[in-house]
Amino acid sequence: MKKILILFIVAVVLFVSCGGETQQAAQPSAAASYVDGQYRAEFSANDTRGWKPYLNLTVAGGRITKAEFDYVNASGALKSQDTAYNQRMANVANTDVARFVVAANEALVARQAAPIDTVTGATTSTVNFNALAEALLPQAVAGNTATVVIPMDGIYAAETQPDARGYIARLEIQFVNDRIQAVRYDEVQKDGNTITYRKSEDPAYGERWGMDVPALYQSFADALVAAQDPNGVDGVSGATSAHQKFVELANRILAIRGN
Repeated sequence: MKKILILFIVAVVLFVSCGGETQQAAQPSAAASYVDGQYRAEFSANDTRGWKPYLNLTVAGGRITKAEFDYVNASGALKSQDTAYNQRMANVANTDVARFVVAANEALVARQAAPIDTVTGATTSTVNFNALAEALLPQAVAGNTATVVIPMDGIYAAETQPDARGYIARLEIQFVNDRIQAVRYDEVQKDGNTITYRKSEDPAYGERWGMDVPALYQSFADALVAAQDPNGVDGVSGATSAHQKFVELANRILAIRGN
């Protein structure tokens, strides 16, 4: 009886194992669906530090044989080759773009699919890589070699140097789907990187100058959202300096994005 029971258990184990192998073999291979060619995906604009992420893929024999992810700036330099930047990143996060690029590219070639796992210390780069890969792989399936462009969303900030009274003009612009979605402008004072004072929150300042400071700054913000162009923001009598600073900072942010 014991022998019969043992043989029965062995038979069940073999049956389940074979069944599992058959099911796995029946799953289609992602690589088999790719069309040979060169494919590219990139973001529509530079990030807040002036770098544009991109991904190039080479497909041969129905498989991804090469992946090339990196960041490029306006001068054509690659972030992975920026020694000083990568050294700073390595000191802070125990990783750098140069190492991430190699790991991410190898992971995609090995998996033949996206997303790849998040790399510790390189969360943002992993998110960018996966967004590009997930947008590009369907192109490779269809054999469509047109460049895929992904909107660069984010909040960009720019500041002036402190003036004689220590006021700093600060502008933040949020982009969603490559459009200016929200704007915040103020003139502030700082202690190091900490904002200690905002003109928009000081009623006495507006009273001295006979103006509604929060409403003034909001009018600039609303005009920029409506026009999507700093040149579409009209000046206001008695606030020439604030208007000039607002337009200057908005143009600086657009330059960072490469727009």
